[in-house]
Amino acid sequence: MKIMAIDLKVTDDKTLLLHSDFGEKACKIVLDKITSTNTDYPGETIEINFEGIKMMDASFADYFILGLQRHLFHYTNKFFVVTHMSLDVKYNIEAAVWHDVGYNSLNLPLLCFDRDGFEVLGYIEPKLHDTFSLLYNYESISALYAAAVLNITHNNACVRLKKIYNLRLLEKKEIIDSHGMTHLYSWPRLHE
Repeated sequence: MKIMAIDLKVTDDKTLLLHSDFGEKACKIVLDKITSTNTDYPGETIEINFEGIKMMDASFADYFILGLQRHLFHYTNKFFVVTHMSLDVKYNIEAAVWHDVGYNSLNLPLLCFDRDGFEVLGYIEPKLHDTFSLLYNYESISALYAAAVLNITHNNACVRLKKIYNLRLLEKKEIIDSHGMTHLYSWPRLHE
């Protein structure tokens, strides 16, 4: 599901997303839209597109983006991606994410996509980040491949990829062929 932030109409000037009250209102609008469409298929990506947004402050980002992310985290089959942010909007989202570290027991990193590709905002363990970074060069990876490239055991690679998947940063697809079963990890699918 793709949501255009500019279409939320929570303020008079829809290109300015300011204040926590409006962030909370926007979060409720999107959550209502998600529950009313009743689409609950595995691997669904909720994409919030910030194209056309001139400014957003960190308090709006906290109540809107992080509030939405905390709600969606409890659905094991949903991914959350923030896309097409200006540098100012990205800066304030990142400020909200880092402010949230330590205050919220989930401490969730946020997956973003812009012209440079996917990126994680917030804290992710260095070993997990190394594993996550392998996807910058490939469409998908397996634990076997990650183990070979990172020179770690297959079991260690499996644990790392599962942790990244559990943070809702990567999709997991089960492949069964004549060699047995394997999991392929890839970026969440974005909407056109």
